[in-house]
Amino acid sequence: MFTKNYKKNKATRAKKKEILKKVVKPLPEYIKEADRLFSKLIRKIYTEADGALWCYTCDRPLVYNEAQCGHFISRSELALRWSLDNCRVQCNACNSKHETDPQIFKEVLEHEIPGITSQLQEIARLVAKPTRGAIIELISELKSKLKET
Repeated sequence: MFTKNYKKNKATRAKKKEILKKVVKPLPEYIKEADRLFSKLIRKIYTEADGALWCYTCDRPLVYNEAQCGHFISRSELALRWSLDNCRVQCNACNSKHETDPQIFKEVLEHEIPGITSQLQEIARLVAKPTRGAIIELISELKSKLKET
């Protein structure tokens, strides 16, 4: 009797595990989806009514699909990874250059919102480790914002 129930329960547990694998994705997959949606939102926010899109740091005109989501504070700082204050549209060249020389981005951002760079640097000192649930909620919020814009 014990063996029979054990085998039955083992089969049930295996089925549940298989279902969960299909429903619950690994955290990096959710983060990738949030990044994709956030980048799309940044591009939509900064696209002008006539469809024009400009690099935040060099003012070069951009094609929507070639525009990148540039971060003043690196994406590795999860407290600011999806912050609208921390991100702007950039061309590939400026976004790549920004990794080694953030001064231009900092100056333009400070001119737009005085005091923001020091606030962002303070926030970056916080340790953030978003949960799967928080990322799923963020994805839902991003989808709603994309529908609104």
